[in-house]
Amino acid sequence: MQIHIIGTGKVGQALGHAFFQAGHTIGQCYSRSPQKAQKAALDLGGQAVFALDQLQNQAGYYLLAVHDRAIAEVLAQLPESIRLERLILHCSGATPLSALAQAQQYGIFYPLQSFHEGYLPNLASIPICLAASSPTFLDQLKDLAQSLGCRYHLLAEEQWPALHLAAVMVNNFSNYLFAMGQTICEQAQIDPEILFPLILQTAQRLEEGPAKDFQTGPAIRGDQSSMQKHQAYLAEHQPQLLALYQLLSQRIEEDL
Repeated sequence: MQIHIIGTGKVGQALGHAFFQAGHTIGQCYSRSPQKAQKAALDLGGQAVFALDQLQNQAGYYLLAVHDRAIAEVLAQLPESIRLERLILHCSGATPLSALAQAQQYGIFYPLQSFHEGYLPNLASIPICLAASSPTFLDQLKDLAQSLGCRYHLLAEEQWPALHLAAVMVNNFSNYLFAMGQTICEQAQIDPEILFPLILQTAQRLEEGPAKDFQTGPAIRGDQSSMQKHQAYLAEHQPQLLALYQLLSQRIEEDL
């Protein structure tokens, strides 16, 4: 299958390489940055284009790997023949399927993972979440996911916001807490690497059962003495975190 990549940032690069490695042909690579478009085309054996109206009406899939807020704008700028005749995908977990409704055939191909520059993961270990404008196109997306060796999940419209929120909770929010823990260590002149085994064990335990079954710490134990010491330390050294500490401790006590 030939695939055009529209947007060669972190996600576009990762998916482009995965498709290429799986034997798909990468056609054209578009980016607002000529340098990024040229690099992606060179890496993936495609053709760099620097304007959306240069996209040719020949690929099986047109993957919009752009910022969520740009999806509708980019779609509107695609040549009309492409919007009417080709299958157009976005890869956002936060943007509804209806954002592509200007097209005739459309779907979502969302890898549930956090990407960073230069990160080219083995997508076989990453869940792919799918939705499409018709059962026929959904079957095509299933085949596309399977060609990468991926597990796919079919989500109803009302499930997408819940999944994206859950992903933010376990990835973005947890990473912020990791960063704050490292900051606290650094301020106390403790090497933050001391936290790494604890962080890894916390994540690895999830393979054994629900996270709530493994909750530890002073809040779940009702250890008010330790919690008061923590709050006193925060009040002196990191006062902006005090309300967050109190809220999380309360939620652990009441919810778990």
